[in-house]
Amino acid sequence: MFVKEPYKIYGVCMRVVDKYGIPQYNLPRPESIGPRYEVDCESDTDCPIGFYCHRKYKVCVKR
Repeated sequence: MFVKEPYKIYGVCMRVVDKYGIPQYNLPRPESIGPRYEVDCESDTDCPIGFYCHRKYKVCVKR
């Protein structure tokens, strides 16, 4: 999955996993072409146990 900072058009590739760390395979979303306007997390408490909120990309990342 390609992950962008909120309101940016550039980003990095990350592997998608569920809350247990098991890889998930999803097709790209059509809305992923433009800037990202929503955030998945604001702090570590928004993420499952074993994950943290990436400060730059605002997504939950496995530790």
